[in-house]
Amino acid sequence: MRERGKVGTGRKTPRFSLFLFFSVSLSLFCSVSASAQSDRDRAIQQYDSGMALQALPLLAKAAAADSADREIFKRYAMALLANSKTLPDSGARRQERVLARAAMVRAQILGANDSFTASFIAMLPPNGGRDLTYSANPLVEEPMQRAEKAFASN
Repeated sequence: MRERGKVGTGRKTPRFSLFLFFSVSLSLFCSVSASAQSDRDRAIQQYDSGMALQALPLLAKAAAADSADREIFKRYAMALLANSKTLPDSGARRQERVLARAAMVRAQILGANDSFTASFIAMLPPNGGRDLTYSANPLVEEPMQRAEKAFASN
């Protein structure tokens, strides 16, 4: 029997356990949500600072975390297109362009209805198309491709 005036009996109540469970769950949810927002902000900051390739992993992570963020998908599409220019294999470049187009289509579905989005989608065929060429003359084509790759890498 419990004595009057004494606090606690050493037995935890179900209310306390529920309170503890919800408190821990809420703090974990908030920290994960804050981390995702931080990654999103860093991705946008890097991309907007002209570092599309460096932002690519963060953009991919942010796109996976929030499939309804059209601003992330627009930037992700552009970063994928820039990355395609750095890949040595023609098939890999094409596949990267397919992914870039798909990301921009996702942005359009999410409400990005500007002319840039429309022209980006129109420019890239669904199968990724062929590599861009500047000239049939190899003395022109090779330096232009190297310059394109160097520009995308910086």
